[in-house]
Amino acid sequence: MVSSQRSKQNVLVVLGSGRWGGGEKNCIDLITGLQNNYNFILIHSPGEAINYVLEGKKIKHYEFPLNETPTPKKIRTFIKLIKDLKPDLIHSHLNRANLYLSLAKPWLDYSWISTVHGFTSQIYNILPTHLICVSKAIQSDLPKVFRRKSSLIYNGIKQINPDTKHSISKQNRIHSNKKMKAIILATIHPNKGQIFVCEALKNYRSKVAIEFIGTGTQENTMNLLKLSQELPDVQLNNNIASNIETLISQTDFVIIPSFKEALSYVAIESLSLGVPVLASKTGGLTEVVKEGFYGYFFLPGNHISFQKGLEKMVSESETLRQNLIKEPFLQVNEHFTEKSMLKKVHKLYVKLGLNSPQ
Repeated sequence: MVSSQRSKQNVLVVLGSGRWGGGEKNCIDLITGLQNNYNFILIHSPGEAINYVLEGKKIKHYEFPLNETPTPKKIRTFIKLIKDLKPDLIHSHLNRANLYLSLAKPWLDYSWISTVHGFTSQIYNILPTHLICVSKAIQSDLPKVFRRKSSLIYNGIKQINPDTKHSISKQNRIHSNKKMKAIILATIHPNKGQIFVCEALKNYRSKVAIEFIGTGTQENTMNLLKLSQELPDVQLNNNIASNIETLISQTDFVIIPSFKEALSYVAIESLSLGVPVLASKTGGLTEVVKEGFYGYFFLPGNHISFQKGLEKMVSESETLRQNLIKEPFLQVNEHFTEKSMLKKVHKLYVKLGLNSPQ
């Protein structure tokens, strides 16, 4: 009798990162959510952050120097590793994975799905069999030839307990005798807008205390630390966020100041917790935030627009919270649930020829 383990087909996931962020979370959520249907094996770039997550979830994985410049020797080793693992399907995430797979593809006869997590060079979209776009903004950015082989599948998160969500909202009432608190939860990087926020707050009397939470390169971190120390109501928490729900639930609102954002897990997580969002009007953020109901937008890189956005959040934050209680985000936006994401990816795997025992 053949065991259910042996009857499962093999999905090789290639992750071009060793860090922890939205693309990495999406990759790991897919593996853990569909592991009853398929055998997953992960190849990823070296990194303490991703190794910590993988060991905790007991996911079978191999490190490969995808972060290094590809050479003929590395490509040959990469091809051999893939063939030894005998995948029935390859699913890639992030550019470094796509670079190595594109160079190796002439020697690999496998169907290949690539999840497009951001606005990137179209060269990475040439060879995959199918593309998954995490937002309409990403899909619309594709040339027609690539759009025809793409599917829109939003990143999804688990539904939180409604009772917990409501109690969190009640605990964060606005107190007129102290400043409101906002957090910016993101990798420290110029594209994420932290430096822009500091510049926008110079010579501006804000009614909001802002905390940056995240990690980045030493150069980016030191630049942000220097600027934040010059502002009285800004601080930097240079740590990997281990309990995002707690961090978000303890703030009055969340700020997402990115210059470009494909979607934003932070926006979805915040709204699912009943916490409103102030976001730059870019990319997939406009598909998440219902302006004037869940939060407000400001123009990317525009200091005055950002300052006005802060003022709106100060005056309207409690109304926005009540809106999120009356109209729970994930209940009316089911396409942002993990259940919806897993169902659509599973359906796509089957369409590309994978059998599923469940």
